This record gives sequence, C-alpha cells and structure tokens, in this order.
Amino acid sequence: SNAKKGLVVPTDLIEIKTKSRTWHCVNISNCGIGANIAKTVAIRRNKMSPKINYLSATVSWLLKFEAPKVLITASEFETETYTFLTAIGNGRYAGDGLGLCPQAKINDGKMAISIIGKVGLIDFIRYLPKLRLGVEIDDPRVAYQSTTNIRMKVLTGSLMLEADGEPVDELSVGESVEFNVLEAKLRIVKPY
Repeated sequence: SNAKKGLVVPTDLIEIKTKSRTWHCVNISNCGIGANIAKTVAIRRNKMSPKINYLSATVSWLLKFEAPKVLITASEFETETYTFLTAIGNGRYAGDGLGLCPQAKINDGKMAISIIGKVGLIDFIRYLPKLRLGVEIDDPRVAYQSTTNIRMKVLTGSLMLEADGEPVDELSVGESVEFNVLEAKLRIVKPY
C-alpha cells in the first residue's frame, strides 16, 4: 500500500483565528449561508436522514438569510462587500458536492477565496449547475482570488463560520476572523 511505501502528498492547512479560539481546516471553511446551513444540519444530525437534513436546512436558510456586510483584507486585495457566502479553502468541493473553490489546490501554499456577494434565492438556484461542476460563475457579484492570509471584519449583521462542515463560531458587528495558510503542514497518504 502507499502508506507502507511512504507515498504521501504534502498538504496545506488553514488556520482560523477569532478572538475566542483557533481552529484548523483541511478542505473548506464557509462564512455566511453555508455556515448557517452547517450549524442547522449539526443540530438536527440524528433526527433525519443526512440528505433530507441538508436539503431542508438549505431551503430554510435560502428563504430567510440576509447577507452581512464585511470588510475582507488580504495582501493582494481589499473589498467591502455583502457576503451571501464566502468560501476559503484548499479543496475545491464541499457542502453536498458544491464546487465552491474551483481555483483551489491542496499544496500550492495559498488558500482560495470565493466570494458570492448579495444574491437571492433565484440567483443561487441559477448558480447550482456551475457549482456542481466546480467551475467559476460569471457574475460581477462573484469573485475568485488566491492568497496566503485573509482578515474578515463584520460591518453589519452577524457572520457564522464553519470549518470542514462543522460550525465553529458566530461573529457580531466589529468582530474579525483571520485565515492563514500553513504550508505543507500535513502529509496525506497518496490515494493511488
């Protein structure tokens, strides 16, 4: 087997820091509606089938979610925007097969950041085919970047955070979260 042969892939890790804690993420961290969905799914985990749980949580949040305004700062860019969903990751897919970070690579020393701005239910439904394929969405309210560090400060509303599908924190106005890439921090056994 590849484990016995020592065939491994160096893999980046994402460090997530808020005022209260520090977490780590291998695949994707969601901020916004994706994190709200993850929290609802986690609360109802043993009450229904996983597929029904995820679908009903998604529909529920799509009908009531209001995008908070955030200031996102990285070494390569700065933007003040409403965020329906911001995904930060090394992996391309999360959340029931959605390609949220099509530009991501697990070991390039950078994190992908995908920002879906102020959109509605109809827009999100329109995006689903491209999200399932893991390709970029051509819409001025959607942006893709890669960077080594990100700071996100909540300007209005509240911002839920999740890491690899698990809810981790909720930020209020004035609070911030920082994301940093820890290059080649993990060594994962090569699958083939």
